[in-house]
Amino acid sequence: ITGTKPIDITVRKLTQPKGPAPTIFARVESTQQLAHDRSAVEHDFQIDILNGSVRELALEGSGALQPYHVAISGGEVTSWQWKEIAAKKDSKGKLTPANGVLTIQFPQPVQGKIKSLHVKSVCAPLVAGLWTSPSLRVRDAVSRGETLQIRLLPDASLGRWDHGTFQPTNSATEPDGTQVLSLAETADDNASSRRPTMILAAKSVDLFTTEFCQWQIDPRGASLNAEIHYALTRGQLFELRVKLPAPAPRYQIETLDIQPAEILRGGRLDGKGLVVEL
Repeated sequence: ITGTKPIDITVRKLTQPKGPAPTIFARVESTQQLAHDRSAVEHDFQIDILNGSVRELALEGSGALQPYHVAISGGEVTSWQWKEIAAKKDSKGKLTPANGVLTIQFPQPVQGKIKSLHVKSVCAPLVAGLWTSPSLRVRDAVSRGETLQIRLLPDASLGRWDHGTFQPTNSATEPDGTQVLSLAETADDNASSRRPTMILAAKSVDLFTTEFCQWQIDPRGASLNAEIHYALTRGQLFELRVKLPAPAPRYQIETLDIQPAEILRGGRLDGKGLVVEL
């Protein structure tokens, strides 16, 4: 615009700092809560950054993890991204397990101490077979150890354990039946570390029912009023499955009631049956 004063703009190219990369020390406290229908994992890192600063951190983890929350105490996270890496065979034909990389970016270079970098994740539900404790570690960091607390909810029965290189420090059972096992890493470095594993048996449930059925048949069709009493003597259930008369696709559910009413989450048709979600 005519008559305005000129504006000086200086553009500088950001260059990578010369010299050795910063030295990073990391300690982690992990809590893993296990159940047949859901598993939740939390990692809390204490990080020391010496001889420099970082604008980005990369955390390498097990492929079973699905992070959904990343936060830093006393600071801000610009963005974060979890990238899954599929399992593949190495040069010797050995299959390497699936893993992932969590990339965290900060709005400005961070140096000194990060008191708490908190990551929350979910995992796939427990299934029968071998379960391995999922890991999450700061890439290229010197480990200052890991403390691990495994919480096994009452619906997941304790299987055969292998503590790996972790030393049990405490075990307890809470009033609701949750089993809590505390462990500490004893390996000198990440390369020699071996995660705890557990062999899970198939979920055991003893369920008894008493059924009352009343059919009403008229020229317009047929209707069924079914009353089912459930008695669960062992284990826990998060859904009830009711087989419908064939052909099931022609039936419609008009009403669905359960006592106590507050435990009913919903219901849906699934193939030849009705699934009652609790």
